[in-house]
Amino acid sequence: MNTQPKRSPELHRIPLMIATTLVGGILLYMPNPGRAQQTGPTHGGGPYIGAGIGLTKYSDAGIVADACTAFGFSCDADDSDRGLKVFAGYQFGDYIAVEGSYANLGTTRAELPATITTTAEVRTLNLGVVPRFPIGDRAAIFAKAGLSAWYADLTAKSESLGLSESGDGAGTNITFGAGVSYRLNNNVSVRLDWDRYKIDEDVKVDGATVNVGSDIDLFSANISLNF
Repeated sequence: MNTQPKRSPELHRIPLMIATTLVGGILLYMPNPGRAQQTGPTHGGGPYIGAGIGLTKYSDAGIVADACTAFGFSCDADDSDRGLKVFAGYQFGDYIAVEGSYANLGTTRAELPATITTTAEVRTLNLGVVPRFPIGDRAAIFAKAGLSAWYADLTAKSESLGLSESGDGAGTNITFGAGVSYRLNNNVSVRLDWDRYKIDEDVKVDGATVNVGSDIDLFSANISLNF
């Protein structure tokens, strides 16, 4: 019997919405032989928006493993899933930016022999500074540091045992990361990002308090539109 929790239809539509928006933006800003080409440096200040998709890696699947303990059993958990991110920021000259983002870090889950499925889904809102180091006319490497407000949904379900328990938690922790970007033209950039989110808080699960902790890494490929 398959007891995997169903993802919401809205979550399934997110990648298509991201792809449609960004492809439209790229087509809008692609160079056109029929118009004058933009000149000047490809670095500089201004606002930008973007989105990406990638792989989420939980350091030890600690969240869902701790949830298993709260529900009264032990388990081994999957430690990776798909991750999604959208972001917006403002770049002050060539060397510093301020950036905010929303990330859905996917779901880590555990299957037990008694057909019990335990899951944890984590989402974050983040704000930080992004020091940048230009390389040539188009490329740059960057670092990130800031704060992350996270929210986690925890569940344990089994149709055969009639089990359905849930809990949630939230907290604020540091986030940091690094990456590399390349401007295709003055308006479109591609980025490879690494983001680390640290979670270490007490969570209420079925009336009990359990401490959940995990380092969560998101490796993503992104496209941004620069204005």
